[in-house]
Amino acid sequence: MNLLELVPLLAFLAFLIWAVNTSQNIGSIKRELARMNSMRSKELAGKIPHDSALGLAKERYAKGEITKDEFEEIKRNLSL
Repeated sequence: MNLLELVPLLAFLAFLIWAVNTSQNIGSIKRELARMNSMRSKELAGKIPHDSALGLAKERYAKGEITKDEFEEIKRNLSL
């Protein structure tokens, strides 16, 4: 077998190794991003408690659903 006959085979094998390695890297990146997103969601959930009225008001104010005056009024009403 001539060495020149092996060149296409070696090129194809190199391409396969590259493709497998790239797909593994993409999978690793996707898993890491999903893990980071999950951690971020848990972190945010801990900062704004959804089970309290004030927590819900903070969330609505952060989303722009209520104005600052409305938020302050809710805080005053809840402190009574």
